[in-house]
Amino acid sequence: MTRISLSSEHRALDATTSIIRLPAPPPEIDDFKHFECGCPLGPLSFVVGTKASSKEEDNMKYALLIYDRPGTYERLSDDEREAVFGEYFAISDAPGVVDGAELQPVETATTVRVADGQTLTTDGPFADTKEVFGGFYMVEADDLDAALEIAARIPAARLGGSVEVRPVVER
Repeated sequence: MTRISLSSEHRALDATTSIIRLPAPPPEIDDFKHFECGCPLGPLSFVVGTKASSKEEDNMKYALLIYDRPGTYERLSDDEREAVFGEYFAISDAPGVVDGAELQPVETATTVRVADGQTLTTDGPFADTKEVFGGFYMVEADDLDAALEIAARIPAARLGGSVEVRPVVER
C-alpha cells in the first residue's frame, strides 16, 4: 500500500496523481458544504489513483532463482553447513533484498499438468535434473550488474549449482 504525504501548505503531492475535478453544484443547491470532500486539493476533487515516486521507483526488481545440486549441503561438515547458511541469512539482510524463501526439498513437490481438460498430478519433480530449484531472493537494484553482484554472493553459485537472474515484470 502506498502512502501519500502532503506538505503542510498542500503545494505538492509526493506522488503522480490522477484527479477528477467534479463540476460545481447547481445553483439551486445552496448547501455547498454538502458537496465538500475535505480534500486538501480543494472542493469537489476526487483522487482516483496514485503512483508513489521515490528513489526505489528507479530500481528494477530482479528474481534471483537459486538452483542447487542435490546432496550438496549433506556433503558439507556441520561447521561448513552452518557457515553457508550464515551467508544465506546475511544476503537476506543485505540492502536491496526485499524478499526471499528457501523451498522444501524437491521430493516434497507435486507437479501439475493439464491435458485434454484433465488435471494430472505427479508426486515429486516433473523431470530428473542435475540441479533443483531450491529458493529465491527478490532484489531491487539499480541495474543488472548490481543484481549480478548479489547473485555472485549466493553460496549455490560456487557449490556446483547456479543462480538465474531475471527481471521481474511489474504491472
